Amino acid sequence: DFGAKITYLQPEVDLGTAGCVKFARNYINDTFLVISGDLLTDANLTEFYNFHKNLKGDATILLTKVQNPLPFGIIMTDSNHCITRFLEKPSWGEVFSDRINSGMYMLEPSILDKIPEDHEYDFSKNLFPKMLNEKSTLLGFPDEGYWKDIGNLDEYLAVHQDCLSGKMSVHTEGNRKENVTFGSNTDISDSVELAGTVVIGDNVKVEDEAYIQNSVIGDGTVIQKRARIINSVLWNNVQAGESSNIKNAVAASRVRIGRSSTVSNKVYIGEDVV
Repeated sequence: DFGAKITYLQPEVDLGTAGCVKFARNYINDTFLVISGDLLTDANLTEFYNFHKNLKGDATILLTKVQNPLPFGIIMTDSNHCITRFLEKPSWGEVFSDRINSGMYMLEPSILDKIPEDHEYDFSKNLFPKMLNEKSTLLGFPDEGYWKDIGNLDEYLAVHQDCLSGKMSVHTEGNRKENVTFGSNTDISDSVELAGTVVIGDNVKVEDEAYIQNSVIGDGTVIQKRARIINSVLWNNVQAGESSNIKNAVAASRVRIGRSSTVSNKVYIGEDVV
């Protein structure tokens, strides 16, 4: 589906972020990229790679800016882009930079020799502090693009709004009419109002006088008469009942929201809830 050969490896115990990469050592023989699985970014990976190679880094961390750095690792670099300080999850009194570790690393295979075998070892807590102490060439690549950690449900909802608003550019398949993207075999009543940017999947039915604004509607979902969906994400095969009101919410697959029900204010409903 992705046009690439993908090999999945699953260690039997938790090896940490760096230990898991060590676990894949038999597949690594050249400069390689590590990307945390819970982030979305439009970073230019070619520029990232060239920066790393031109400055002859052993490891390069992509750095991004955030308003609240407390949940992340903050980093300071010198005029040569070498990392000089690194602090994981600081308090406000400890903050010395607004640049954080993005969870994206360009690494040389020799880095694997610094990671112990078969036990938990972390990039931020273990490997990078060790490299600083050893005076290894640990670089920081400053990136000004979009970056979002989708580590919780609030951020999951927020990142959808960023994509719908154009703050983050993503490709959506389907037929496009102004700011609305439709999948195949959709049935949308002429009296439906679609506002802002809306993405609608395949085999979706939207009944009379429904209202959808700045939302994502998954495949096979049914939006019944006069339902209102605002700033929300509905997964596949959801049913929004007649005159229901869904705002700033996420409903996972096969959720049934009853007639005249209200779901709002960052409510997240798991799969198969009725």
